[in-house]
Amino acid sequence: MNLSHFFEHWRIEENPFRGEEARHDNVFARMANLDLSAAAKARGAEHSDFEKILGDLGRPSTSIVFGEKGSGKTAIRLQLGSAIRSHNERHPDRKSFLIDYDDLNSVLDRFHAAVGGDVDEALASLRLVDHIDALLATAVTRITSAAVTPGSVESDLSARRLRRLDVASRRTLLQLQAIYDRGDRPEERTPRLRRAIGLAPYWRRLGRLALMALGWAPTAACLYFWAFGGLQGFRSDVVLWLMIGWGAAYLLLLGKLLVWDRFKLRGLGGRLVRQLRTLGRSERSYADALAWLEPSLREPASLPVTDSDDQRYEMLTR
Repeated sequence: MNLSHFFEHWRIEENPFRGEEARHDNVFARMANLDLSAAAKARGAEHSDFEKILGDLGRPSTSIVFGEKGSGKTAIRLQLGSAIRSHNERHPDRKSFLIDYDDLNSVLDRFHAAVGGDVDEALASLRLVDHIDALLATAVTRITSAAVTPGSVESDLSARRLRRLDVASRRTLLQLQAIYDRGDRPEERTPRLRRAIGLAPYWRRLGRLALMALGWAPTAACLYFWAFGGLQGFRSDVVLWLMIGWGAAYLLLLGKLLVWDRFKLRGLGGRLVRQLRTLGRSERSYADALAWLEPSLREPASLPVTDSDDQRYEMLTR
């Protein structure tokens, strides 16, 4: 008797084993749409140790689920998500933030692109901190998207609620975004997030941009008066020296802003690129984002620019 004859004999209309993974299993999907806290238990859809794995969401603890392919790991993962959503609906004042870190293919693709070489050798160099970086990127990108997107469905992460945080926490969020955001053009989302969560404008950067845009005007004015004698009774040699002095100062400032400061930011961005191998961002992206941070927020000692896990755990704590 083959499988089709077996189904026909027992009048089974749909192959319940067609989906190799729970996420692609239509039968499981229909069961997951029910109230898993009651109905699914009655039908035996949950693992016998599910409550132990879930634990107390008010006091989170670590659970490790392992097993061979097809043993039900993905099903447990999906049921955990459903249980957490149910918990958050029942306890709006004690919600849990779920980080979905189960799409490893895209993470490994970015990692291999960053490391290069043979696939097996690249995977052998995968570190614990690479996984932590990917976890942080997943969480920070979701928070940032909710904050900068008007009418986001994730009201708990809306800009209106994030503005209630103290200034230090909002600056921490901005720092995390500049480093770990994987949204569309994350460097452009840094100033948007800054405005959205109510942080004061970074006047130092805005002042620099204004000087770059308008700093040539005094020199041009001096040149005009020197060439055409626009100031009667004013010595032309004084105007000439004013023009030369201001022009030299402007060029020095322009060189510092466009060359030296940019060189330092690109260098810091390069160090981040070499460490954050699962994010797929460029040196320029980091440099443009970091330019919107106060100097205290881009100190290398507080950034993941080495292979140490201390900065990563600190980032998780933040």
